Order: sequence, then C-alpha cells, then structure tokens
Amino acid sequence: MKALLISESLNSAEKLKPFLGSYNFEIIHYRSPVKVIDNLQEISPNAVIINALDFPRQIGRAVQQE
Repeated sequence: MKALLISESLNSAEKLKPFLGSYNFEIIHYRSPVKVIDNLQEISPNAVIINALDFPRQIGRAVQQE
C-alpha cells in the first residue's frame, strides 16, 4: 500500500516510517502540494497525510469547501 506524505519537513517521512511500516505502507514524500497534483493519478495512494502546519492556507480552503 502507498501513503502519500505532503510535508516541507525532510525528516517527516523518517518519523512516520516505524508507524506506517508496521501497516506495510510505502511512504511517498512530496514537499510541494502543487507537484502532487501532477502525479496524484499515477501515484494512486491508499492514504494521504498532509502536514497542516506547513500548509495552513491550503488546509483551510479544503475544509471550507466541504
């Protein structure tokens, strides 16, 4: 299974590896939400994790649209 991580922090993936690895997730890490959009269909993740501290404006818009 694939977990897509969107975070500006380079060590976020390392912090999540022990937890997600125990569930057999492969972590695919992007630092830019814009670049994810171009590759999202190709990646086809089972889970998406977004660091809300890195992207507060984008998260706020997503929540308001729901």
